[in-house]
Amino acid sequence: MQLAGRGDPSQAADVPVSMTTLAATFVPRWLPATSYWRGDKVVSPSGDIVTAHSTFTSSTTYAASNWSLSPSYGKLAGDNTWAGKATFSGNIPARARQPFMSSQELRALDPGPDDHIGHAMQTKVYGDWSADQGSSPRFAWGANIFTVTGPNAGDGNGLFALSGALIEANVNAPTGTHIENVYGLLAEASFFGTSAGATVDNIKSFQVNAPVRKNGASGGTAKWAYGMYVQAVYPSQVESTNAFSMWVAGGRSRFMENVEIYGVNATDSLLTLRAAPSHSVNLFTINSSSNTRIVRVTSSGTVTTINKLVALEARGAQVVVGDCGPAAQAGIAFGATTPGLLYFDGGALKFRGAAGTVTTIARS
Repeated sequence: MQLAGRGDPSQAADVPVSMTTLAATFVPRWLPATSYWRGDKVVSPSGDIVTAHSTFTSSTTYAASNWSLSPSYGKLAGDNTWAGKATFSGNIPARARQPFMSSQELRALDPGPDDHIGHAMQTKVYGDWSADQGSSPRFAWGANIFTVTGPNAGDGNGLFALSGALIEANVNAPTGTHIENVYGLLAEASFFGTSAGATVDNIKSFQVNAPVRKNGASGGTAKWAYGMYVQAVYPSQVESTNAFSMWVAGGRSRFMENVEIYGVNATDSLLTLRAAPSHSVNLFTINSSSNTRIVRVTSSGTVTTINKLVALEARGAQVVVGDCGPAAQAGIAFGATTPGLLYFDGGALKFRGAAGTVTTIARS
């Protein structure tokens, strides 16, 4: 029986460089019936550089349960494995629950013209893909972080949350530090470089796909399914002056199909339309086309449609309602000083004042 990575003292005169010195530079292959110490590194039969969990003697066959992927090396090239060697800051040891760890430092005054990036990964796409075949033809992914439970009964049972990936930006700097923006995740699509000139039908910086069954799955049931779920954000969570669960900074936003605004508190304003200070804007506009009509329910409960368009304009504490059809009628104001009810009746837009007087604003 031999001791891996350590020379036989009786042979020292014949070995100009000790095996201990060689082990610091070269990683030996795994061998059967060999004593390994905890922390010893070997090249496994599959080509991985692995580290022994504890001190033991190997059997005649390789047992992966005795080893973990070395935190100081990547996998060897070939057979869909990693090429090259990674350097890890702080010599982080492998852990049973965190088997592969990498920690890099960024210094503000590090020399060079490049962006400050702790872990850089690049994928280049070449060739004409018009005739591409095989799995997912004509699709290219720069990276795929794939998380999946095992197929056996009980795999994943009891989990509260299964996440494909967790991306965090954490601020640990003390009082006195000023950072203008912190992004947990930043996504960007672009035309890149001076040679750019391609035509792209749709360019999206961020897309959320619907939950699906795939790869032959015909089972699996979800009580609730979300394409994107945004948790409520309140100022008290981080002592902020303002807080928004979602902010769309200008441009045009479009919601297809159904939009539901759901209140949970008695004081909720389900929909608030507000112009920015010192700005004159249309708070509410209804657009109709030849194949789209405005549908409303009359006072008697009958569903009807109209072709007329109605414009609402804010004037101080009042909302002015007017007919925008070809034969525009005089607008009528209601609000804090003139309470009333605006409704549709048989296709006509009407206003019932506080005294019960009904005024027809737009006829069908």
